[in-house]
Amino acid sequence: MALRVFLLLTLLLECNHPSEGSTIKQEPPSSEKSMCAPLETSKSTNILHLGNGANLGVLLMEFHWPSLTSSLSSFDFRTYDSEGIIFHGEIDGPGSWFLLALRQRRLEIQMSNEHGQMMISQLGPNISDGKWRRVSIDRNETIIEIRLDGILLLDLYHTSADSSNNTWLTIALGGLIPNSTVQLLSPLQFALDGCIRNWSWVETEVHTLNNAMEINEHRRCFEHEKEGSYFPGSGYAQFEVPVFLINEDDPKDATPWGLRVEVSFRPVLATGVLFAVQGQNTMAFSFAMDSHKKAFTITLFDKQFSKHFPDDFCVGNWQSAKLKLLNSHLTLNTPIINATWNIHLNDFKALKSVWNKSTTTFYIGGIPESSYFTGCLEIFLQGKRVDLDLAMNKHEHIRTHSCPI
Repeated sequence: MALRVFLLLTLLLECNHPSEGSTIKQEPPSSEKSMCAPLETSKSTNILHLGNGANLGVLLMEFHWPSLTSSLSSFDFRTYDSEGIIFHGEIDGPGSWFLLALRQRRLEIQMSNEHGQMMISQLGPNISDGKWRRVSIDRNETIIEIRLDGILLLDLYHTSADSSNNTWLTIALGGLIPNSTVQLLSPLQFALDGCIRNWSWVETEVHTLNNAMEINEHRRCFEHEKEGSYFPGSGYAQFEVPVFLINEDDPKDATPWGLRVEVSFRPVLATGVLFAVQGQNTMAFSFAMDSHKKAFTITLFDKQFSKHFPDDFCVGNWQSAKLKLLNSHLTLNTPIINATWNIHLNDFKALKSVWNKSTTTFYIGGIPESSYFTGCLEIFLQGKRVDLDLAMNKHEHIRTHSCPI
């Protein structure tokens, strides 16, 4: 009896302790594998985003001019963008207006009254570095003063027409006043990926801006951000290919043509289209992440190639990938992956033909009726950084120059 008990215990111990060379089946973690480590995407309730596109609309404030006791406005300002409108103001119609903007990373004003128009550019230092700065503008009947962090940048004497009891001051943030007939002295990119806080408009209490942020979270800025571009997982940016044609893209050029794409990204989810090329009637090429296959997928017309994510993929760190398509070879390189596939020469020639057509477009962050990318994303195409401000179509919630930390 004792011997049989001993043998039974021995068998049980052998079953529970596998021998060398055997494997133990482990259950996967209960957490969602496609989720990355923290990327703080929460937005502040007291930092206003100026707006990234016309679809979101400009915010308007109106003040009865004779009732104002001060013409001083001030706010904290932060941006990585290099150009765009901070605000546009009109006093009693388009005849008298003032514009504060950013051009080449420095402040600019344009203004007009009954005596004519003027523009002053390159005011102060480069302020497109993501640091908070205090901007103040005082425009009374005779003087315009602009200060940056308390330092006087502009002290300009001017004359204003007499105002009536029915004169109104209208201020638009992040663009021109709707239906404005203003003709700028120098063309300007309107949309500005910038943030303001601690504002005081003509030293009057304004509820419009707080109400806008309460109603729409996309009016809010990230509390902490760095330079980059953020895709919220709800849309894409679409470009015309001719914007990125280089010498070797010219069919008459003897240099061999090839498609080169470099991608740097920090995903929130391991899914979505990162880059795609669309011809007139077909999706010619795409590079995406597939959360089900846990792999990068590359599609060339009706052919598909895939490579599993590296073991350390999607841990909240920046990822990078380089794609190159030349003649009969397609390569994918990351810090871990070095993959090469043979492709049909006819497919390569077909892609080259699509690329050189004026009707061809390419997408970043998704394609119509497909999965969208969520996270920070930067792309170099044919060796040239893709500037989202050049997009022919862009989802209004994409942040073109800022990304949460």
